[in-house]
Amino acid sequence: MITAQAGQTMGGIPVSRQVVQVVDLIVSRIQEGEIQGHRRVATLRGLRADHRVSRETAVQIMLKLTSSGWAYTVPYRGTFAVPVHLWPTRSPYGVSRGTRLDLNGVGTIQELESRLAEHLGFTE
Repeated sequence: MITAQAGQTMGGIPVSRQVVQVVDLIVSRIQEGEIQGHRRVATLRGLRADHRVSRETAVQIMLKLTSSGWAYTVPYRGTFAVPVHLWPTRSPYGVSRGTRLDLNGVGTIQELESRLAEHLGFTE
């Protein structure tokens, strides 16, 4: 089995750079409307297959998408695009740092968007 050196993928591209490249690609797909709000952005398996990254790198990509405010994760369901009116580029405050988005008990899209808005720093 061939393994990559620490911090690099099989192609020799540093993992941190590959994460940024894939995140930028997905964000651009969200901004262009190819991935609509509340639609799945990707799966770990899909990222691994499409971008030839390790599972750990795929997890980093998903974490970067959610921590930057372009996606949210629903446990046991997947990672979904944030709707356009809640994009981080539209928030004057940015993503709430150090807080975890809690979606437990969310039953409607309105409740979901309300929690997303609070997490992303939108004032009411």
